[in-house]
Amino acid sequence: MPRWIWIAIVAYALVMMSVSVIVVRDLPWREALMARDFSNVWIAGQAILSGDAVLLYDREAFTRLSETLLGFTWGNNYSYPPHSLFLAAPFGLLSHPPAFFIWNVAGVVLFALAARPYLPPALPWWAAVLNPATLVCIVYGHYGLLIGALWLWSFRGSGIAAGLATLKPHLGLMIFIRTLADRRQFLIAVVTTLFLVTLSAAAFGIDTWRAFVSDTSAYQSGLFMTPSDGARRSMVVPFVSYGLLGQMLFAVAAIVLLSRHFSVFTAATATFLILPYGYHYDMTVACLGFAVLAASRWETLAWWEKVALLVAFFVPQFVRYGAFIAPPILLLALWLQVRHRQGDPVFGTRSAASTPSTV
Repeated sequence: MPRWIWIAIVAYALVMMSVSVIVVRDLPWREALMARDFSNVWIAGQAILSGDAVLLYDREAFTRLSETLLGFTWGNNYSYPPHSLFLAAPFGLLSHPPAFFIWNVAGVVLFALAARPYLPPALPWWAAVLNPATLVCIVYGHYGLLIGALWLWSFRGSGIAAGLATLKPHLGLMIFIRTLADRRQFLIAVVTTLFLVTLSAAAFGIDTWRAFVSDTSAYQSGLFMTPSDGARRSMVVPFVSYGLLGQMLFAVAAIVLLSRHFSVFTAATATFLILPYGYHYDMTVACLGFAVLAASRWETLAWWEKVALLVAFFVPQFVRYGAFIAPPILLLALWLQVRHRQGDPVFGTRSAASTPSTV
């Protein structure tokens, strides 16, 4: 695939992301800079250092914390399990701007390192790393880059990465299935998860886990049952536009395709067709997969396959025009990934390139 095409694609993605931020985020400049997902992490770090970790899982208390630390609130809440607080704590030592910068740099570096073994020669690393989903993560400071890196390492056999990926529990289904193919990885993932849960309960109090399980989980479930206008511009799952029946139909189709070829990239795409909860910033690995397939098979792909993969690549940006756009495009892209047998199969013969990671 010619390099100028990737340059054009990344340039377009950068321009569209800039425009979407300006148009969608109609806020005063200070709030526009700080009203983003990373602020939840930064607030959590501040609360931990002051000994108030349990308040993070009380929405009213979190609102007060937001107003105190940021000077405003936008209905945000801390939605991550208590063992994520180990990651949030160091950022509480810094003021918001440098913390936000370091968070993004670290996320990009980790994702780039994790993606490197999967990249074909025809795909420049910067085109893979600066895909539309990673750009969303950078703009909003989301966990997507970190979770994407952990996903990629998990599918190379890392049990520790699989355990750490429980920071976003709803995205862990496919990683759990992947660990079933490797008893050693499964055991390491379970031990890692139990260790983190136990340590976080000891460090931050068992009440943080009680509140997360009873209150936060229920609140997050309500978000996808009655999504806001903002959610409808960022959620990519079928449930939002097609309801429960549509969700079931897309899920069945994805499961059938996945049963034919379960790999790091097919699993990433299928996640957003099977689960009823998923956002554009979670699609870092899925977008990487579309880019890898297009770059590695460019000369042999039919013209309509190239178009389908490029459109799927831009789903994180196109979804703001309507959540109904994403599921049919992702299902077509998944079919192409299965048709072209993208990625080493998890359950079956593996190539030398998929040697288990030591991470």
